[in-house]
Amino acid sequence: MQGMEGLKKKGDWWAETFDVHSVEVSDPTVADNWFSVRFEMDTTHKPSHQRSKTSEIAVYQVSDGKIVREQCFYDQQ
Repeated sequence: MQGMEGLKKKGDWWAETFDVHSVEVSDPTVADNWFSVRFEMDTTHKPSHQRSKTSEIAVYQVSDGKIVREQCFYDQQ
């Protein structure tokens, strides 16, 4: 995904695909032009009605005060 339009599409897809029961977000860990955040999510996948808990680490790269890259690593429980 790229740009604000890509970000909006990702948000729309998420809202259409998941019911969110709860989310916990950690404080960021910062290293130079990178930061990471841990998410703990309890969601239901709308198409399958399957509820799951997900632990995710999102890693972001920042350039000129803007996020220019995002990479996510997660496991479902």
